[in-house]
Amino acid sequence: MENRIYILDRGLNQIIKYDEEFNQLNQYALKISDTETEYFDFEIVGTSIFYTASATLEQESKIFRLDTTTKETTTIGEHFRGYLAVFRQQVYAVSTLEYFSDNQFAGFRSGLNQFYEVKDDKLIKKFDFWTGYAPTDFIVEEDKVYVFSGAASTLDIFSVSDGTYLESIGKIEGEAEFSVNIAKLQNDVYVSYPKKNIVWRLRFS
Repeated sequence: MENRIYILDRGLNQIIKYDEEFNQLNQYALKISDTETEYFDFEIVGTSIFYTASATLEQESKIFRLDTTTKETTTIGEHFRGYLAVFRQQVYAVSTLEYFSDNQFAGFRSGLNQFYEVKDDKLIKKFDFWTGYAPTDFIVEEDKVYVFSGAASTLDIFSVSDGTYLESIGKIEGEAEFSVNIAKLQNDVYVSYPKKNIVWRLRFS
């Protein structure tokens, strides 16, 4: 299997595909109508690109699946703002903020968040995080999910099957952040704060 590099171009609303020598192979336009959209995350599974977007128009905040063969885009879920991960071709999603609507306002705020499986272009809830946890980026491995809390600045481990809290790996003191990316390499987990140009390394004991 040939390795490919995918880069999200937030300025031009597209994902660009390169080979290992950074020769451009293709580019895929992202379907969004709001000019102030912030793209959160994307994952590649087969010929599909799954991506999440947060927009000032709350109805545009959802999961999208782009079929790179047909160029057709399918929307998944409603009022979703969060992150994606893939393990063994299964797509998972975590909502970072909770949608609300009243007589005056509609939008997203800290509240109750969920962990989902994405199957057949539908969100299937697996479990709830506790209120105010504010999960951000996450990794799924076997029966565990590693999640970084934007509220507590902790990297925590939960059971994939039922959401049982297992343990916390570490805490980044005084650095609460909600735009976070994480990656795991053997016994190290790297936490990046893109807006602050900082990368932290948390090591398993």
